[in-house]
Amino acid sequence: MSTIDRIVNNIETRRGDLSVDKLSKQCNLPASTIIKILRKEVKDVRVSTLEALAKGLSCSVSDLLQ
Repeated sequence: MSTIDRIVNNIETRRGDLSVDKLSKQCNLPASTIIKILRKEVKDVRVSTLEALAKGLSCSVSDLLQ
């Protein structure tokens, strides 16, 4: 499984019923950024983006990468 696949799987699992809009507000990231990640339209996710996602999902960056 590729890194982006692991990230997407972990985001999907951790966000549960949370909408992309609500997640974007929690993470202080544009919804378009989250959508691009979930659609795997990006090859590399910036560390700062992973940190924001982890904070918004109440987990660590390493949790998202597992």
